[in-house]
Amino acid sequence: GMVGRVRKELGERWKGGKWVVCIDAAKFCATDELKLSTCEADCVAISMYKIFGYPTGLGALIIRTSIGKLLRKKYFGGGTVESSVGDGLFWRERKDLAERLEDGTVSFLAIASLRHGFDLLSRLGGMPAIRNHLKALTAYFYSKLAFLRHSNGKSVCVIYGYLTPKPSDTPQSLAERVEKLGVNGPVVSFNVADEKGEWVGYSAVENLANLYGFQIRTGCFCNPGACQRFLGLSKEVIKKNLEAGHVCWDSNDIMNGRPTGAIRVSLGYMSTKEETDRFVDFLASHFKDLSEKNTTTQVSTHTSANSSSIPPVIDLGLSVLSKVIVYPIKSCAGMEIDRWPMGPTGLLFDRTWAIVNAKGVAITQKRNRRLSLIRPRIDLKKMELKISAEGYSPIAMRIGSVSNGASESRTVRVCRSECGTTVETHDTVQDWLKSVLGQTCSLVRLSEVRRIKMRKGRTPNQAGGGGLGSPLSFANEGQFLVVSESSVAEAAGRMKPLEAKAKEDFEIDYRRFRPNFVVRGPKPFVEDKWASLKIIRKRQPSHSSSKSYAEAVEMNVIGPCVRCKMVDIDQKTGVRDSPLLRTLAGFRRKNNQIVFGVLLEYKSPKPSISSEADGLNGAQDMVRAVPPFADVAVGDEVVATMI
Repeated sequence: GMVGRVRKELGERWKGGKWVVCIDAAKFCATDELKLSTCEADCVAISMYKIFGYPTGLGALIIRTSIGKLLRKKYFGGGTVESSVGDGLFWRERKDLAERLEDGTVSFLAIASLRHGFDLLSRLGGMPAIRNHLKALTAYFYSKLAFLRHSNGKSVCVIYGYLTPKPSDTPQSLAERVEKLGVNGPVVSFNVADEKGEWVGYSAVENLANLYGFQIRTGCFCNPGACQRFLGLSKEVIKKNLEAGHVCWDSNDIMNGRPTGAIRVSLGYMSTKEETDRFVDFLASHFKDLSEKNTTTQVSTHTSANSSSIPPVIDLGLSVLSKVIVYPIKSCAGMEIDRWPMGPTGLLFDRTWAIVNAKGVAITQKRNRRLSLIRPRIDLKKMELKISAEGYSPIAMRIGSVSNGASESRTVRVCRSECGTTVETHDTVQDWLKSVLGQTCSLVRLSEVRRIKMRKGRTPNQAGGGGLGSPLSFANEGQFLVVSESSVAEAAGRMKPLEAKAKEDFEIDYRRFRPNFVVRGPKPFVEDKWASLKIIRKRQPSHSSSKSYAEAVEMNVIGPCVRCKMVDIDQKTGVRDSPLLRTLAGFRRKNNQIVFGVLLEYKSPKPSISSEADGLNGAQDMVRAVPPFADVAVGDEVVATMI
């Protein structure tokens, strides 16, 4: 078969050569019978993990004895030689091929556990029964995907490497043809397209699938040749994508309007018809007639407030700030206050500190949920940062100082960018953090502002060269985040019970969304149509003869806030206890991303922050950088310009 064709082609290209062919049969052996008597390969690699799902890291290399003499290592490990000397290059290998190639102690406990796996396969009827089961199931699943259509008749799934359905085909006849052919194995690779034929990124599909308990793989599956062939990607395109920042395993799934990879569903002996039906229903629910679904999510496209084509409309409904929240340390608990100064990158000291691991990467609750238990507080009079957690003695430190009189600079990675920081070198901070979080880490303070590339669809007011946005602290994106009380209540009302838990067991409040401002007054999701925002405070006159006057801080909306699994975490306990993100996925999607709340930035640049090199060396620099409108407070009026 294939091995013979490979030998023939190599022999014709390089005449006179002898070729050893090795086959990676890891996936094949998981669902079919390997017959070495008919296999022409010289070496066959198999994986026990692929067959049984356990144990990881255990496999086998099956070698024809006739080529054993060709396999000579230039080194040796324990148990592979009959004799060796320590003062010269002499050793004699063991005669048995397996003993000669197996260095050190084999994983004998894992090998012993394989007996249970083989017993299970035997009870199922062996590989022939598994093969027949998966041939029928894969054909059924493929036909269901092939006949999943938008209302206009276009396919939801573009499937690679299978038969093209005939006009006369029905789902049943197509499944029968695929099963009879039986050449694809229990794997279906595809991409999703909307009713206009535009691609949906495979990352968006994977993220939603994970919320519903489906484990799929995306990308090129370590098979660049097939990826190029089926996606029509030339080597020039691959190189251009790399230069533009796309690498394996990242989320750049659509570049220049074309997918960079695909979605793969692999079936196994434990897979059932009901599971494939559920997956197809999931795709239909979230990706069939996608434009229509997007219009019912109450999410609107943001337009600049300065647009001349759409005149702004002022929302004069009474809205007020009901909460002001600062997060001194990224991903830790928020600090609710009645009044707080504004800073150069948002609220003063908001996300000015971060906790980073030994590799210099900022830790978030997605990696360590115990961050929510750390409660920072800032005392502006003492210029002091205090961190506490239940069951641990609090630690206080002067802002802008270090205990040993020296500071250590470090570049750390936050979200999609790197920035300069100063490590807080207090003697007890690292030990305290390790005891609370259970991992080695450091507390770092921002020493230079960040500018990151804006997401697609953002409308930055202060964007610099290359699509860079406004100066940021350690915030992922946007200087401020706003949610409304009515929108939070609407999301909580749509929550569905998780398994046996009742809806009231979940406390769905604003804390899960980690906003800087909570607004009371507007209807649910009216913030989707905001173009800009003013927070207004009426000032009392300093003299009895003077009139009262108002001051305002103005901000532009740059777009909705994209949500992740952090909204499922109870911010009081650090426990992931709710299916909130899955609930939001049902009615809060824009561009195939789950969104909630809006991101804001200052309407006009702050002259004290002129470049990335500007340092923020301590509290004095931060205070000097605040805008003329010095603070905001609970009860301030909120006025929005609508699009």
